[in-house]
This record gives sequence, structure tokens and C-alpha cells, in this order.
Amino acid sequence: MAISRSAYRRYKVIDSLLRNIYRPFPSINDIQEACTNKLDLTPSLDTLEKDIRNMKLSDGLDAPIVYCRKNRGYYYSNPNYSINSIALNDNDIISIKEALE
Repeated sequence: MAISRSAYRRYKVIDSLLRNIYRPFPSINDIQEACTNKLDLTPSLDTLEKDIRNMKLSDGLDAPIVYCRKNRGYYYSNPNYSINSIALNDNDIISIKEALE
């Protein structure tokens, strides 16, 4: 699955919020506010819900994102997960080389 640059930037914001142990269980509104502050754009709540769904896909980032009804927010079921620790596949490497050329 190809990820656009703007989507990847939102994914990084979502990832940083979900890994923040000092503010666990960010809501979709918290994520929207963080995107506004960090990226100077306000994605719609629909877009952010799709981002979370795409991050969870096995052909995407396979992120272990879970919604907690009790705390009304999201979290990683594996606290050691981060999108920064995902290895590149052959297609990613080829794309990077093509972009560099």
C-alpha cells in the first residue's frame, strides 16, 4: 500500500500520541488538535478515522491500535510498537532510490 506524504505525516503524529505515556488514550479530537498544532492543517475527523483504519491494516503498517471505550481513546495493544521501527520492504527501497534519482 502506497502512503502519501501528507498521510504519513499524520501517521507520525498519531503514533507519537499513542506512544505518549504521560497522556494515554488520546481521543480523535486530541489527534485532530495535535495535527493542527504540529502540521498547521486541520484534517477532518473522517480523515483521521480512515488514517487509523489504514494504519491497522496488515498490508499497511499493521499497527496494533485499539479503541478503549472506558477511557474514550486509542492506544497501542503492544506498548513497544512504533511506526519508526518498521523495516522497509523491497518496493520501499526501490521507490526511495527512484526518488533520489
